[in-house]
Amino acid sequence: GVIANCAEALENQGVMVEAGLLHHLKYVLLSKSVDVQREAVRAIANLSAEYQYTAAIVAEGALPPLVAGLASPDFLCQRFAAMGIGNLATNLNNQEKILNEGALQSLLSLAKRENGDLESQRYAVFALTNISASRVNHERLVAHQTIELMASLMNHDDVEIRNSATFCIANF
Repeated sequence: GVIANCAEALENQGVMVEAGLLHHLKYVLLSKSVDVQREAVRAIANLSAEYQYTAAIVAEGALPPLVAGLASPDFLCQRFAAMGIGNLATNLNNQEKILNEGALQSLLSLAKRENGDLESQRYAVFALTNISASRVNHERLVAHQTIELMASLMNHDDVEIRNSATFCIANF
């Protein structure tokens, strides 16, 4: 938890990335302990909040275990993975890699709130909205009925989800 907490502070993020922390975190993500995985996912999600590190996070190989976190049995791992992927998807160069890594189905599942966690749902809708910002992704998103899902979420009780769903549809 200490590394994830330190990664919340903007002034620590550059030092952490430049020191090669991502290289180690991608291996920590492979731990058999869900608690350890959760904190590694949270650390990467926190580091990914700063756009300038989004390319480095993907280049270091942290994306595959982050995508795996979307399907973790732990809803907090799922939440932090969706947050991190949503942040990584702000970088247009990462979006195809995210889709090719297989994140779409898990993001759609979380966007439907299949794990019961509202925050996971918010982050998944945020991630899908970012991915929809690029026309090159539209065919895949349409094929997986993302527009229909977002249209249904425009009536959601949560204003953040309603807004993100509206922005997602506006990207098409």
